[in-house]
Amino acid sequence: MKGMDRGKGEEEQCRLRAIQIRRAAALYYARSGGITGERQLLRTHLANVARLAGRFAEEAGLPRPLGEQAGWLHDLGKYSDEFQRHLQQQDREFVEHAAHGALLAAQSNAIECAFAVYGHHGGLGARAGVKDLFTRTERTAGLEPPRSVAERAAMVWRRAREDGVLPNVLPAASAVARPDIAMELRTRMLLSCLVDADRLDAEAWMSEWLPALRTAVEPLSAQARKQNVLAHIDALRASRTESDVTRARDEVLRAAVGASKDRPGFFSLTVPTGGGKTLASLAFALAHAERNGLRRIIFVVPFLAIIEQNAAVIRAAVGERAWGSVVLEHHSNIGTTGSNEPEGGALREVRQRLLAENWDAPIVITTAVQFFESLFSNRPSDVRKIHNIARSAIIFDEAQAFPPEVMRPVTGMLRQLTAEYGCTALFCTATQPALTQDIRGSDRPEPLLPNGAVREIVPDPTQLFARLKRTSIQWPGTERTPWGELADAMVREGQSLAVLNTKRDARALYGQLSRRGEDALHLSTRMCAAHRLDTLATIRRRLDAGERCMVASTQLVEAGVDLDFPAVWRALGPLDSIAQAAGRCNREGRLAGSGKVTVFRPVEEVMPGGAYRRGAGVTEGMLATKGSIDIHDPAMFTDFFVRLYNATDLDGRRVEEARRVLDFPEVAQRFKLIDDATTGVLVPYGGGAKWIQRLQTGEPLGRSEIRQMQRFMVALYEPELRRAVDTGAVRPQGDAGIHVLAGDYSDTVGLILPGDDPLMD
Repeated sequence: MKGMDRGKGEEEQCRLRAIQIRRAAALYYARSGGITGERQLLRTHLANVARLAGRFAEEAGLPRPLGEQAGWLHDLGKYSDEFQRHLQQQDREFVEHAAHGALLAAQSNAIECAFAVYGHHGGLGARAGVKDLFTRTERTAGLEPPRSVAERAAMVWRRAREDGVLPNVLPAASAVARPDIAMELRTRMLLSCLVDADRLDAEAWMSEWLPALRTAVEPLSAQARKQNVLAHIDALRASRTESDVTRARDEVLRAAVGASKDRPGFFSLTVPTGGGKTLASLAFALAHAERNGLRRIIFVVPFLAIIEQNAAVIRAAVGERAWGSVVLEHHSNIGTTGSNEPEGGALREVRQRLLAENWDAPIVITTAVQFFESLFSNRPSDVRKIHNIARSAIIFDEAQAFPPEVMRPVTGMLRQLTAEYGCTALFCTATQPALTQDIRGSDRPEPLLPNGAVREIVPDPTQLFARLKRTSIQWPGTERTPWGELADAMVREGQSLAVLNTKRDARALYGQLSRRGEDALHLSTRMCAAHRLDTLATIRRRLDAGERCMVASTQLVEAGVDLDFPAVWRALGPLDSIAQAAGRCNREGRLAGSGKVTVFRPVEEVMPGGAYRRGAGVTEGMLATKGSIDIHDPAMFTDFFVRLYNATDLDGRRVEEARRVLDFPEVAQRFKLIDDATTGVLVPYGGGAKWIQRLQTGEPLGRSEIRQMQRFMVALYEPELRRAVDTGAVRPQGDAGIHVLAGDYSDTVGLILPGDDPLMD
């Protein structure tokens, strides 16, 4: 026993001697495995992160010292012997290292700093989690007994300060007196600055070439890019015959550039479909950024289906080179996880993926889901990018597509971004939502945005709509139209489009059209992206060549898809959807007279639920009181959206309530821009067959290869997927969570599931 005691005593003396040596030289480390194989000194890491986080905070509109203090405190717990043993793999058990700095911040009443430091790995928690730090104890490895987090935090702080690792400054108390929505977003912004700084420093320690890819990104150079865009528009104008449409586009462009001189805030661009919104909004944003010192431009589009089309237009306009780094696309087809090694030498793809992590690019094109769910998330990987949203011009394409159920949290967040973080928000659409009109609230009617807050760019939208009236519209009575009768009418036109409310209806009409000749085509989300793009190319070729072309489609053609038919039929639905469908009729104004738009009642009343069904009901109500609706009058859409919003709880999940009490996990849980989750199923269309074969052989696939598969996937809702898996039509394949179609895929209508109605006779 005495020998054992002597052994323990010698071990303890060695341990204490090692501590003295480390403390004498401040040889405490943050991480191992750098470029040279060495460990990174903790004091170096903390200084680097403090410097970066302070700069990011200042650029975003937060105090630089707030970012610096979060950087100094975030890994304070690593200045402990327990963590050093863990780093040297002497003790593999996880060692808490965020709680200590968070507690010191909380003791100073620096609430945002406490949340950010504590959540920089695990995510933002609720207030209760930070409060618990004051009473928590932690078990320590080795011979020391458990201590309270407060004791250990004080000890680590004292040691680090005495050893010159930390500056002798604790965070200042929060500028916001009590928890509220201002503090909530301020906390998110601070976490974003801290996480980005922390991960960039880690990246620089671990890799030589990844930081080089980031620093090679070109600046916005707003003035030069604006000139490129204007020259691009001039070239397009020279290639087209002058008409009322081209003259109207010129007027919209002049108005947009003129309005750019105004101060940052809310703007709207209310222009009929085909009026040149995309390029005019881009010119506005560049000129506005030049005038007001904004850092970047963010395009937010509602649907993944149109993001690549918009990106191609913007790249061509700003003059991005093939190997350029000006325009970043960030959506579900471009992930931010996986190995950083380039695959097949695709450096541009690696750079795009890197920039998608933090949006440090001059022009970002993303989806509404990615944009808003990042702003409301509590996960560090999502929040990382949002400090780069500050001082941006944000363009919302097809702004009417915001789901009504989240309008209050969405517009509340945009109010903060414009008022507190120097952003401009531009709403672009032919069918503007009712943002500044009084809407029923819980207490009293109030607008989503203050009256007068949104500045319209076009001097007289009503007059512009009247000038660009290129269609006449026929509204239905009470009669219902059989599919065969509709198909006959479309065949008589020769070139015609019908937009239906459901995939089932699109298939039913296509069945009738296909029996009347080989000129019929079908479009729906039961077709993979590659299939849809091929079909759209066929449609455009036929239209340009003057060939016969009859199309049965779901709503996917309504927003941002450039098609120009002489005749369009639209199933009765929400008014904004009807107007968007009408925008595919006589789009370029080439007909001698007006294009013909016919609204009809399908033979069966099948309607999607939720806001879509409520919108259709509002349209019915307007028809009942007005007899007909002039879709060329912008006031009709104001009336429509006021009625729709009054019939909807605009914060049905009580997101704002959770934000006010700083319950970050609850906010993330409650906020969903799109409720219905889908899963992609790989189908054998075109190149999809090759990917299925490779999966079946068990060949490992890289990240970029999995991304390429996205073009050959069909998204199924959970009930559809369960039915398909249960019947054997779809099966999981491999360990990557990929589902593969084992059933039928049609070259005309896409994926066919068991139980689908056959094409109707």
